Amino acid sequence: MFMLVDRDYELGYLDNQYNKNGSNFIVIYGRRRIGKTYLINEFCKNKPTAYFLSTQENSRELIKAFSIKLSTLFNDKIISQNPLTSWSSVFEYLVDRTEDLSEKIIVVIDEITYIIMADKSFLSIFQKYYDLYLKTRNIMFILSGSLINIVYNDLLGYSSPLYGRKTGNLKLDEFHFCDTYKYFSYLDFHETITIYSLFGGIPYYLSLIDNSKDYLEQYLSKGNIFYNDAEFILREELSNPERYFTILKLIASGKTGISEISSAMGYKTNELSPYVEKLTSLDIIKKEYPIYNKKRNNGLYKINSNYFNFYFNYIFENKEYIERQDIGILKNIINKNLKEYISRIFEDICTEFLIKYSRDIIHADILRIGRWWGKTAKATAQPLIDEIDAMGEDSAGRHFFCEVKYRNRMANIKVLEDLKRKSNNFHFENELFIIFSESGFEQDLVGISKIEKNVILIDGDTMARMIRTKTIPS
Repeated sequence: MFMLVDRDYELGYLDNQYNKNGSNFIVIYGRRRIGKTYLINEFCKNKPTAYFLSTQENSRELIKAFSIKLSTLFNDKIISQNPLTSWSSVFEYLVDRTEDLSEKIIVVIDEITYIIMADKSFLSIFQKYYDLYLKTRNIMFILSGSLINIVYNDLLGYSSPLYGRKTGNLKLDEFHFCDTYKYFSYLDFHETITIYSLFGGIPYYLSLIDNSKDYLEQYLSKGNIFYNDAEFILREELSNPERYFTILKLIASGKTGISEISSAMGYKTNELSPYVEKLTSLDIIKKEYPIYNKKRNNGLYKINSNYFNFYFNYIFENKEYIERQDIGILKNIINKNLKEYISRIFEDICTEFLIKYSRDIIHADILRIGRWWGKTAKATAQPLIDEIDAMGEDSAGRHFFCEVKYRNRMANIKVLEDLKRKSNNFHFENELFIIFSESGFEQDLVGISKIEKNVILIDGDTMARMIRTKTIPS
């Protein structure tokens, strides 16, 4: 059963808007399966609402269905039996029925992008009636969309007829790990890391998971949504998406620089840039720079969603095994380096955790945080490349360095020594060294942390308890 997790802000925001005098015009957007409809329905409970879910039909059918929804709200049997036939008549009807409202009503158009695709004149007609009449009425409009291209260009963009009319907008993102762990309150920490690494924080996917079954096998079962939904979502957003698929496959496989990607595809960098920029604008990928060294040519690309990342890592080129229901072979392929894949996700989890619980862990706020990679400070004939999983600075004026370990054995003192060595690439004073280890720590490292107060150790059990209780155990 799906439930709202980490949507308290959004519900509170909508309630505050609803309680204001006069009209509201809210745009809610985000990728498919992210929970927009569930959020809207939860907010609209016990409020007078006309909720209309657009479909991929012609404009005439959409007008008919929408007018019937309005007639139900106003208990109008005449219109319900004789639906309206134009968008102008729909808005004229709405203007007429909202002239003397004592209680604010809500009009929801969910997946409005389908209406725009069927008839772009809808936007201009809406704008006309909103400007002339509806912006002074006791009515709250909620427009929701999943096709981000259309939302940006036709609803939020400067050229949109509705530009400047909205009183607010909400972009829904995936759950973070901490919220996913709260969602699966009955699972242990390690299991939730695996789920989050495979399915991401997409609410609808999480609601489909059966914790009594093997998670990898559920992903690979032919009858489910997981093994082809990534391509379905991208095909809706992108025309001729095959080149975009290849870019995502290469990023997932470790070719994260623009020159690496273009070389692998046989294109010049400037030829490929528009495609990369498109994926970035859709929030499918993002460009990451080493903290303290944000030169243009230093950036690396990263897939934003764990679900998309896992899909293009393991499924995209191996769908034949699923189609012929030979899952065993594909599971063997995946399991060869699944732990390494999850370890990279665990780095993101630990960064998120440190930001969220920084006041409990380091008794300060995080002002700046990010990954770092670059040449080691040691002068050698063959320059070595160092990586720091997370580093930054806090509100107490300290610089911190983090190492993240996801493995079956405990972290030992060598991990701290290597982290201190890597910190020599910088020359900061007042440093903190933070080590995350899902499996815990050997006694030599625990002993050092009790002597050196700038060494902080956080294991998986500590993370689990803090997420569930919001306090660090004594």
